[in-house]
Amino acid sequence: LEEWVAECRLDAFALQCWPALQDAVNIFPCTVMSMMSNELLPSACEMDVAGAAAMYALQLSGGTPSALFDWNNNYGEDPNRLILFHCSNCPLSLMKTAETGYNVIAAKFRNVNETYCTLHGKLKTGKLTFARFTTDDVNGRILSCIGDGEVTEDDVDTFGTTGVLRVDNLSKLLYFLASHGFEHHVAVNYGADSAAVYEALSGYLGWKVYYHNGENRVHRYVW
Repeated sequence: LEEWVAECRLDAFALQCWPALQDAVNIFPCTVMSMMSNELLPSACEMDVAGAAAMYALQLSGGTPSALFDWNNNYGEDPNRLILFHCSNCPLSLMKTAETGYNVIAAKFRNVNETYCTLHGKLKTGKLTFARFTTDDVNGRILSCIGDGEVTEDDVDTFGTTGVLRVDNLSKLLYFLASHGFEHHVAVNYGADSAAVYEALSGYLGWKVYYHNGENRVHRYVW
């Protein structure tokens, strides 16, 4: 991977982490991708190129590693909390606890020895910035969603890397994501500045940006 990155002069990349690499080399690449993201080479899973771009944008803003997670179900009865989950390739610098393990989902239909090298643990608590990019293929443009949240102390009983993210007006955010066809991944970064990311995407690149809860800080486009 390092040779490929150097040869192609990549700033970020996405891999088909499963099932291709299990067929080829009998491992999950999560731990290697964690190491590379931690060294400021964003590494996105599941061929999520737009996710890799979002990871890179947040990294450029904060100068710190980014991670990629699933937006998951709500946490308990709190309408403003949801679960972040991946099996995972999270950079160690974002994690409170970490250990290697196997992908419990893949182990249900593959030899368990082919499912190792995922990272299991818990995200650090604290404020973070999130971003999701997607392509509007019909209209030939890129759409984006950014905002801020906070990882809480709440625990999640499952495998992989998890965190409970609190976001004000979460139902509004989830409705926006679903109604505009955004994919299930989200990039997160503890050091990024959402206002700076918004300015770069909307002002310099001319992208359509939804800045969640950003109305009182900067002007945002009406979607």
